[in-house]
Parts: sequence; structure tokens; C-alpha cells
Amino acid sequence: MHSPAPRFRIVLGPDAALRRTTADRLADLHELRAVHLDDRSDSCADACRAVVAAIDSGRGRVLSAPADTRPQHLLELLGGAAEHVRLLVCVDPATLLVELADERFVDDGEHQGSLVARSSVLVEQIEHADALIVDHRRVRDAEALSRVLSLLSHLAPDARLVLPRGARWRDRARSAGEPERHGGAGAPADSATATGAAASASGAPADRRPRASTERVLPEPGWVKVLNDDHAPAFADPRVSTFRYTNPLPLHPRRVLALLQGGWGDGEFGAIIRSAGFVRFATRPGITGFWDQAGGSIGIEPAARDTADGPLSAGQDLAITGFALDAPALTAALDDCTLRSQELLAGPELWAKLVDPLPEWAPRH
Repeated sequence: MHSPAPRFRIVLGPDAALRRTTADRLADLHELRAVHLDDRSDSCADACRAVVAAIDSGRGRVLSAPADTRPQHLLELLGGAAEHVRLLVCVDPATLLVELADERFVDDGEHQGSLVARSSVLVEQIEHADALIVDHRRVRDAEALSRVLSLLSHLAPDARLVLPRGARWRDRARSAGEPERHGGAGAPADSATATGAAASASGAPADRRPRASTERVLPEPGWVKVLNDDHAPAFADPRVSTFRYTNPLPLHPRRVLALLQGGWGDGEFGAIIRSAGFVRFATRPGITGFWDQAGGSIGIEPAARDTADGPLSAGQDLAITGFALDAPALTAALDDCTLRSQELLAGPELWAKLVDPLPEWAPRH
């Protein structure tokens, strides 16, 4: 009989001290060794090497990975070893909103010379986490905690939310990152955890971005579930909402830029924390763009060229999450970014002459 493969818990998050404390506690509970990597000198590749070395030794580990570790890149580098890994993200509810607004850039870890905003890295970690460990003792305001839990649940409906409380930390932390069982088993019945809806079994498309080819499938982000009509957050707060915006008409890039530089970020429509999905620009025919906004950072990159099977997206399809969102007003503002009737009737020859101030898309290789 073969012994079970070793399990690895990789602890992520922007706060190095919180990651280290969490990793040490989990290692103690599971009688494993904790390995701590440094934000300044270590990288995602170093995290992969630590996991592979531990697999070769036949022993599990709890690994505190660098703050800029990107889950999709991590699992791509791990390859087949990724199936043994569970991702846990430490969340400080007292600083989460500040961290989500962090527009400083770090190396994206994948492409030489390419940068990514810290807020985007944190959102990616949250959206792909198996478990979110939220130390609610760091915030005394119950309403603020409710808002944070609801936001996390909207961003990552499949993640298990773990709220350690004093002596019960042991029971709660034991279940963090364990594979989900039917009926929510695997977490103590009295634990302060919540699990989002299970992945859809309907065969609906999930994340339509290019995905790493590994045996380990990351949890679906909330925005993917919205676009698949499968979004069911476990926590609700009246100040937090998510809605889906669709429009078959192509966008005018100059109007989109004006919206992003104006009402989008100044609170006119509420606080937009996260938006993601697919867009089509009149000036960029045959290409579907991927819209990726987290906090104050936004990127619009080419996702796919049209094929004989049809386009990736026929028009605009976005999931938008935030606080006190004015969905009707934001919908009207996005509608106003599409082509006018006369522009639409003029056809592609005119569209090619429209002013396009957005960054040029580099060819995909």
C-alpha cells in the first residue's frame, strides 16, 4: 500500500508578519515544518523549489511565500506537483481596503520587465484561495467586519472563510485548506467558517483566459461565476453588491478612457473594488480584450482573436463588485461608451479612423 502523498499549505498575503505567524501556527497544529521565504530576496520560483524539494523528501510543509506570489504562475511552475498544494491567504480586515488600493508596481514574475500592481496580485490571491484566514480580532467594528467578509465572499465564493477565535484557533485552522467534502464536512460544525457554492456541474465555461495546464484546478474567481450565472456569495451585507454588465455594441476607446479618468474612480457610482470580464473595441476588430481592474489599477489586454468558431465574446460582458454601487447609473455610463447609432451604421471603415488613446496591444505569442 502506498502512503498518501504529502500535503503542502502555501500561505499568501501582503503582510509578512501575519503570513509568518499563520504558517508557524499551522505547522505546529499539523506537526509539519514551516518554511519562511523573504519578500525582498525570494520569488515565486523559490517557493516552487521549496515545495518540490519537500515532495522529493516525502514530507509536507507549511510555506510562507513572498507577498508578490501569483497563484496561477505558481501552479504553472509547479506542474504536476500542484495537485498536492492548498493555497491559504491571510487577510487583515483592518487594512484590506488600503491594500486593495495599493497602486505600487512589482515584477509580475512571468515576463521579464513586466510589472503588475500590488492590488492586482492581492486580488488574484484572494480569488484563487482555497481558504481565507480572516483575523477579525484586528478590527473592533462589527459593521466593518461584515463588509469585509461580504466583499471576500463576493470575490471568492468558493473559498472557505476561517475566523479564528482564541482557543478555537486550533479547530478552525486544522480545516483551512483541506479539500472540500460533500455537505461542508471537513470543517468543525461549530467553526466560524463559510463555504461558497460548489463549482457548476453544468459544463458552463469557466475562466476563459488562457489557463495553466496542470492537474490542479484553481477555485473559480467570483467574476467568472458571475459571467457563468453561478455567483452565490455565502456572506451578504447590504453595502456590498456585484452585478453583471452586458452590451452587444462595440466600445469607443476614447469614451472608455474618459469614464476611467472621471466618474469611475472618483466615487460617482460608488466604490468600485473589482471589475473583470471581456470587452470589444470598435478600433480593434477581431480581438476580444480582457478587462482586469482591482482597486485603482486597471489593465485591458488582448484575450483572444476571433476564430472560425466565433468570437470569445460578442460584446461587453463584465462583472463589477463594490460598495454602495449605483448599478443603473454605472450601466448608463458604460452604455454611453459604446458607438452611437450613426457610428455603428458607418461600418468598420469609419471605426478604424476613430481616435484610440488606449495603450497599443502587443502581439500575443
